[in-house]
Amino acid sequence: MRLRLPEERPTEPPTGHKIAHPVLDADGGRAGFLGVSLGAAAPYRVLDDARCVYGRRHRAPHRRCDCGFHCVHERRVAEGLLTSAEHRKAVLLDVSVLGPYIRFEQGFRYGRQRVRTATVGPCPCGAQASVLADSGWGRAGRRVLEAACGGCVGGRPRWTLATFARLAGDGLRVVAAPGAGPRSARRPASRNWPRRRRCSRPGSTGSRASWGGSAGRWDAAATRKDSAAFGGYPAPPRTEGGGTR
Repeated sequence: MRLRLPEERPTEPPTGHKIAHPVLDADGGRAGFLGVSLGAAAPYRVLDDARCVYGRRHRAPHRRCDCGFHCVHERRVAEGLLTSAEHRKAVLLDVSVLGPYIRFEQGFRYGRQRVRTATVGPCPCGAQASVLADSGWGRAGRRVLEAACGGCVGGRPRWTLATFARLAGDGLRVVAAPGAGPRSARRPASRNWPRRRRCSRPGSTGSRASWGGSAGRWDAAATRKDSAAFGGYPAPPRTEGGGTR
């Protein structure tokens, strides 16, 4: 006898998390999302029904097929998917699981969903994203967007987060994750920022860090200090006896 799991009847729709690429129709009329696995073949809207990507005439999710929407239970698991190189420019989605679903250890597979919140990651420069810009690739009739800040977007077509939420409709909320600041802002503004000192072997003629020979090396600070006594020219290196060579 084959045992069946008990049927769940929750009072509220279950929730989950997933990642996807934001997309926009070629005419700029509607916005949606493009999945990163099986969902990459068919973009979906904020409120949408799943269809079998294999073209079979059954309702998703089918027990003998892997069609349907997919999500994970924990947010940190979905955030971990964003560390992959091919998924770095995707966004994090919080979804409501509607209709029939199949529960697994890590998440759900289900037939209908509503995307509640889309969290856009920082710009590649590290600053908080302010727009969604054309990424340079897409699917037939839809262009894929990526996060960008005002300084990195350049001349590419761009849409604000509020505009994307309005084009997506159905109450979607789009937020920007905090960034670490642009690279230029993370560098000290002082000119006294220490530079990496270059080392070389004794006798090397291609380095400014040695005068040759094996008696010792001078540093740039000492040379600048002594150069005034020699009319602005670098002072010769001193030996232990106090003379020069």
